[in-house]
Amino acid sequence: MGNTGYERLTLLGQGAFSRVYKTKDPRTGEECVMKTIPIEEKTTGTKEPVQTTFQNEVALMKKINSLPSPYLVKYITSYVDERESEYVIIMKYYSGGSLEKIISDYKKKEKYIPEDIVLKYMKQILSGVKTLHENNIIHRDLKPGNILVDSEGNLKMSDYGISKQLTKDMMYAKTTQGTLWYSSPELLQGENYNFCADIWSLGCILHELCCLKPPCTQTNVVNLVKWWKDKKYNVNVVPNTYSKEIKNLIVSMLNYDRKARPNCQTLLSNNLFKEVYEGEMKDGKPHGKGIYYKSNGDKYEGDFINGKMNGKGIFYYANKDRHEGEYKDDKKKW
Repeated sequence: MGNTGYERLTLLGQGAFSRVYKTKDPRTGEECVMKTIPIEEKTTGTKEPVQTTFQNEVALMKKINSLPSPYLVKYITSYVDERESEYVIIMKYYSGGSLEKIISDYKKKEKYIPEDIVLKYMKQILSGVKTLHENNIIHRDLKPGNILVDSEGNLKMSDYGISKQLTKDMMYAKTTQGTLWYSSPELLQGENYNFCADIWSLGCILHELCCLKPPCTQTNVVNLVKWWKDKKYNVNVVPNTYSKEIKNLIVSMLNYDRKARPNCQTLLSNNLFKEVYEGEMKDGKPHGKGIYYKSNGDKYEGDFINGKMNGKGIFYYANKDRHEGEYKDDKKKW
C-alpha cells in the first residue's frame, strides 16, 4: 500500500510494541493520530504474528466505527508503510489527552477528583464498554492510558490491539492478558474469561479515579494474583470524601468471583448515574455547553455558567414535555 501522505509530527506516546504520533490528514489538514507497529516485531503480546494483530485491530475498528456510541475512538484509515517498514493505523485526534493525564494532574495538585466528575467519567466509560459487549467485543486492555479525552472533556475508549470478538460458539476466551495492574485474576492465571474481565478492569479504574492510584501495583503476576486472593479488596482505602454508594460500586466490580460481578447495564442502572452532567467544565463546575441528566428522568441540554443553567437551552421532562428557551440561574425566563 505504501505511505499515503501522513507524516509523523509529534510523538504522543509509546508502548512495548507500538508508537503513537500526532499527524495531519494530507487532504483536509485535520489533526489525526498515527499508531505505528514495526513489521519486524514477531508478536505484539498476543501470541499472534504482528500482521495478524494489525489486521484484527483494523477489522475491529472498522466494525466499532459503525456502532452508535459517542464514547469510542473513530478509525480513519490504515496502510502498510513499506518505506518505514511499519503497519500504520490512522485515528481521530482528541486534544484533551487521556484519563491517565487527568488523574496525574489531580495528583500533582494534591486534590481528589470531585465525585460528580468521577461519576460522569464512569458513566461514559460504562456506556462505551456496554456497546462493545453488546457486539460481543471484549476490550481486554482497559486502563486510564487507553481512555482518551476530547476538547469538551468527554471520554473515548481506544486501543483495540488485543481486543477479542467472541463468536456465537464462544462463551469464553483464553488468550493474552492486558496491562498487569488492571487485569482480572482469571485472565492473569490463564483461565477462561469473558466480559467480566472488562468489569474488573473498570473497577480498578474507578478505584484509581477516587484514590489517584491503582488498587495494587505488584509487578509480578504470581504476587499480584496472591495479593488479590489473600487480601480481597479493602474499600476502606477509598477517601471518605466519596459516598458509600460509590464505594459499594467499586466492591461489586472487584469481586474475585467473576460470576458475581455486575454487567454494564446493571451498573448503569445504579441511582448514582441517574443524575450526571456531561460537557464543558470550569473549576469543577458545569461551565459552557453540556447535558444534565436529573435523577427523576428530566434532562437539560444547553448552556451553563458556574454550575447553573444560564443561557439558551432545552429542558426535556420525563413525561415527554419540553421547554426550549432562555434560562437564568436554573430557572426559565419567560
